[in-house]
Amino acid sequence: MNAAAPLINPAGEKIRFTDLEPLICDAANMVDVLLENCETHFAKSDDASIIITATEANRVFFIASQAELLVGKVKKAYYEAWDNERGEGGLPIAGQLGTLIAAHVVALAAYDATPGDDPKSPAVARANALVTKTRQALFDHRPTNMAEAARKGEFMASCRTFIEWDDFDQVQLINALTPKERP
Repeated sequence: MNAAAPLINPAGEKIRFTDLEPLICDAANMVDVLLENCETHFAKSDDASIIITATEANRVFFIASQAELLVGKVKKAYYEAWDNERGEGGLPIAGQLGTLIAAHVVALAAYDATPGDDPKSPAVARANALVTKTRQALFDHRPTNMAEAARKGEFMASCRTFIEWDDFDQVQLINALTPKERP
């Protein structure tokens, strides 16, 4: 048996998860039009304008309603999966970026767990050094593509060490979010 050819997006690349959104939305819009037409043509009180029997019209309307429910479930699942792929919803971001983000989150948790009595204590100094090191590693990491740059940007925009600390410049931020050049 021959394997099916991979789907291709408009850019000529293998279709990616993110390429599905317009297809799903188009399907949802089409089902909406189908339901509107069913209501317009089949939900009338007089039988004179119905071309098919009332039983058939009811069946078509039921099928369209079920299709609308299914498309809604698919759309919801798509957005849930997208959130999961981006690292929200409990699934980690894969690859080197995921490892760096996880290390930074762990370092922040360790820093937050240190006793705040003496900010110059060795434990606080070690925790602070680890936060600084993992933060710098995230700055130094160059994304491999725009999707990874977006994920990295989302994390940086939600993390206090990138929002509250102002010890970096625009060039460093631009470099941190610019995908590395392909050979």
